[in-house]
Amino acid sequence: MSKKPTYEELEQKVEVLKKEVVELRRIEKSQQKIERRIIQRSSVPTFVIDSRHRVTHWNKACENLTGISANEIIGTRDQWMAFYSAKRLSMADLIVENASEKEMAVHYADKCRDSAVIDGAYEAEDFFPAIGEKGRWLFFTAAPLKDEKGKITGAIETLQDVSDRRKAEEALRETMHALGERLKELNCLYAISSLIEKRGISLDEIFQGTLDLIPAGMQYPEITCARITLDGEEFKTSKYEETKCRQVADIIVHEKKIGRLEVGYLEEKPGWEDIPFLKEEWNLLNAVAERMGRIVERKRAEVALFEAEKRFRDLVENSITGISIIQNGQVVYQNPLQEKLLGPLPRKTKLVETDTIHPDDIEKVEEFYKNISPRMVGIQETDFRFYPPEKMGTGLDLKWVHCQASAIEYQGKNSILVNITDVTRAKELETLLRTQDKMSSLGRVAAGIAHEIRNPLSGINIYLNTLEKLYDKEESLGKVRQILGMLQSASNKIESVIRRVMDFSKPSTPRLALTGVNQPIEDAMGLASVTLRKRGIEIEQNLAEDLPMVHADPQLIEQVILNLITNAAEAMRNVDGPKQIEIISSADSHLILVRMSDSGPGVPLNLREKIFDPFYTTKTESTGIGLSLCHRIITDHGGSLSVSESRWGGAEFRIEIPIKKTEMPST
Repeated sequence: MSKKPTYEELEQKVEVLKKEVVELRRIEKSQQKIERRIIQRSSVPTFVIDSRHRVTHWNKACENLTGISANEIIGTRDQWMAFYSAKRLSMADLIVENASEKEMAVHYADKCRDSAVIDGAYEAEDFFPAIGEKGRWLFFTAAPLKDEKGKITGAIETLQDVSDRRKAEEALRETMHALGERLKELNCLYAISSLIEKRGISLDEIFQGTLDLIPAGMQYPEITCARITLDGEEFKTSKYEETKCRQVADIIVHEKKIGRLEVGYLEEKPGWEDIPFLKEEWNLLNAVAERMGRIVERKRAEVALFEAEKRFRDLVENSITGISIIQNGQVVYQNPLQEKLLGPLPRKTKLVETDTIHPDDIEKVEEFYKNISPRMVGIQETDFRFYPPEKMGTGLDLKWVHCQASAIEYQGKNSILVNITDVTRAKELETLLRTQDKMSSLGRVAAGIAHEIRNPLSGINIYLNTLEKLYDKEESLGKVRQILGMLQSASNKIESVIRRVMDFSKPSTPRLALTGVNQPIEDAMGLASVTLRKRGIEIEQNLAEDLPMVHADPQLIEQVILNLITNAAEAMRNVDGPKQIEIISSADSHLILVRMSDSGPGVPLNLREKIFDPFYTTKTESTGIGLSLCHRIITDHGGSLSVSESRWGGAEFRIEIPIKKTEMPST
């Protein structure tokens, strides 16, 4: 039997126990302080309740989230007020109640699940409209607090504001949805583009094919229908009905409405309050309608272009001008006439080979080839003679052509357009006319010479006959001398005619020197002044000062002016009224101009070209050489001589001499 402890022993044990209890309470308080400090300093919103559902901890982060201070809530059972508008159990309360999963599901439905980290803990995510101005999405976890025997003594609940994440997720979902709809729209447009690009497809096939593709780009393809009306024609999907739920877009070509595209839903979906089309669907409809307008415009343009090309090709193929196109050094096109002139393709850049060109034209054709390129500016022209390839070596069928080249764009590439005109017939006619003109001029010259020489020759014959009769009669010596004088006069007249003809046919070459034109004019006026004064002719001069110097022969210019003055004086011999001559000199940037006017009868319009012909004259005592010689002299100076009407109604002769020195024409 064990010995009972004494009183003193019991007192000692009690004292020990008291000390242990005090130490335990101190440790507990210390632990609580540590727990409180840890919870309080945590950045995660956290609160703790005990087994009687009273709030024991409510940290600063929880205050910031809920807007309720720890002083207001600790020691109460009002934790619900921070999260709900009506009293109900929080997840921490359900943990303290040791609620089952079924009970949890009653309060949180499928939003609640077991914690993957803490045994007996739950986690959930929900929207709390009472928190903040617009409510908050919170992710929250509640875990039990147990003593050493495993008994639940409370619960701790942590909260995490996931509103930004939820907004991002929602935005992402909306973006993904929009992208999905956009992808459907793009797929639809791509399919339409692929349809359009099919070779040989008709406009009707494009319209019907487009309508069949549109439903796949809509929210509800299975109930989508579509229709196109255009210029009185109608195209539909297989199941088309006019419904309230539809959208319409006009088909426009050149700012003019030519039709419309309609898309509709065959039935309504729950919750539709207005036409239930997304923005992307409106965009798709407008894009398709716009594309249909462009397709119609393009197809019509293609038809017009085809017709224009056909007309153009008909013109080119039947052109009386040879046409070639040179590209990358090769002749890529030529019309039938060009082929007839130059031979069939293929052929290099040189339209005509050098060995077929007339020797006199080779140099200028080579220069022409050097100057043509796809980037040349302006037009290059030349004319030349050549032998067609099949006639080469025969000396027959020489062709004379005019060639013109210009830069163009052909099939998207820089090219050269060459036009060749066969001017052989024109050149032959020109040569024939020139020959006829020369023969005509030669005939006039011959007739003039014959006329001028016939009269003195007739006189010589008469005088010779007379001399023969008087030969043996001494008393006729005086008459003989008289007849011999007449013979000498007639001979001199023949010599004068021959000299003038020689002067005209081969005049002396002008001795060009820098000359002031006014000086030979004044010299000629000085020589003619006495004659003019005797005939009562008044001469005026208006010679410009500081005229530029020109390359001229002053003696020949003086001869021309003197001849014109003499002709004017002769023309005014029988004029009643004032007899006047006016000489004016002036200059512009290119030439010196001398005008000589008179108050005589003038030159009729139909004779103004003829008066410069050799031996043409309207005067009985004139050879008709003077004006033609003047014309020849001025032409040899590179200038021109013409006649018109003066201000008095008489003749005005106009002399133009270029300021720049010109090459002398060959004689």
